[in-house]
Amino acid sequence: MMEREVVPVNRGSSASSFLSLRRLQGIAARLFPHQNARTVCPPGPIPTGPLPPIIVSSLMRSGTHLTIDLLLNNIPGYRQNPLFIDYDTYVYEGYSPSALLGTGSTIVKTHIIQRPFTATSTGILHQLGRRGLVIIPERNPAKIMNSMNRWGYQTTEAEILLQHRRQLDFWENFDPIVVRFEDVLDSEKSAALLRRVRERLGLPEAPSGQLPVVAGSSRPLNLWRKLRSRLQGSAAPVINTTVGFKL
Repeated sequence: MMEREVVPVNRGSSASSFLSLRRLQGIAARLFPHQNARTVCPPGPIPTGPLPPIIVSSLMRSGTHLTIDLLLNNIPGYRQNPLFIDYDTYVYEGYSPSALLGTGSTIVKTHIIQRPFTATSTGILHQLGRRGLVIIPERNPAKIMNSMNRWGYQTTEAEILLQHRRQLDFWENFDPIVVRFEDVLDSEKSAALLRRVRERLGLPEAPSGQLPVVAGSSRPLNLWRKLRSRLQGSAAPVINTTVGFKL
């Protein structure tokens, strides 16, 4: 894989004034952390099940968790505790990625192109992709850049476009489904995406006329869904795995 700048696995948001909304959100994130055993592996155990794994491979801030939530809220067979596997964290915390080869009925999240993975860890990710389905979220590069800058990362539209091309090259032999950021927020377009996912995985169709659950625009509602997801895991009525406390 081509040499590239390393993007850390975890990065706090940029500094903000005392009592600002961002600071309050940071306090909430510390009290109710995203990384808990009900939400993500690690620290939770490796999820197993009969369905093929779904790889959500993305650039940061491109709709990763919106895509994960769309799948979890609308394909019941993938909703279990923990809700998904963070492949990047799993590797960088020193666990053997080969232990993931038996996983199933789960979603595997990765920012592969923005990580300095070894040949072994990239090879295992490819093995998981051969067993299941690869989905690549896609977003306007300017919006990704602006979002990353707000989180304290400095990048350019040109670098984002290059990373996106590298990602498509990495998965080119896996027939990935590329999904636009805007589509996962639109009920009708999300329904079409979910039909493709079910067809590729050999799953039954959704009930006729039923629109999928998508993330709404109400911040209080999304914060409530996020809190319940972190406290209840798969038992939460609507899953919201987004990392920050903004959406």
